[in-house]
Amino acid sequence: MAISEESFQRGIILSDDKDFTAPSSRLSADPIIDALDITYSWINIEEAMNTDGNYNDPLHEYLAYTFYLKNTGNETVPVRMTLDIRSVHLGLDSAIRILFIENDTIFTMYQKPDEEETEYFNMPEAEYFVSDTRVLDEVIRNFRPGQVNKYTFLLWLEGEDPDCTNDVQGGRIKLQMNFKIEGGQDLS
Repeated sequence: MAISEESFQRGIILSDDKDFTAPSSRLSADPIIDALDITYSWINIEEAMNTDGNYNDPLHEYLAYTFYLKNTGNETVPVRMTLDIRSVHLGLDSAIRILFIENDTIFTMYQKPDEEETEYFNMPEAEYFVSDTRVLDEVIRNFRPGQVNKYTFLLWLEGEDPDCTNDVQGGRIKLQMNFKIEGGQDLS
């Protein structure tokens, strides 16, 4: 996770704890190595949401990270939030799911479109990635001075996905989440 330089200078900051004891322009979740496929119902979402920073499930391997975004500036601004795929190996992006939770109330799941039409049971309907290299592109409108948003990010290999085959075994993916004040000079 990264805040653009201009946005950081204007007071947009990140923290992996709600008290902002170590505010930063960059945060990193711990990588998951050699994860096996699991399914949505196996994920301990509540425990992940209640754990600041990295959450490690003792039963299953998946990425779970909770962080906070704050406006310490003196102006209300729109903040663009993007999640980009920086690199992918062995088509792993076709077999993952990403659950993004905002303020413990807004749950959005993302996936790459399946190669074949598939009906999933006991899992929320997913939104498709914006493009082959961008998972999401949203704007936080009217991000007010003093406002804090909480986010929980979960990523796993979805075993019910028909694209989750032995072909993706050993695959890797690197994602980058960016936040920047909309209309700023350093838009990418």
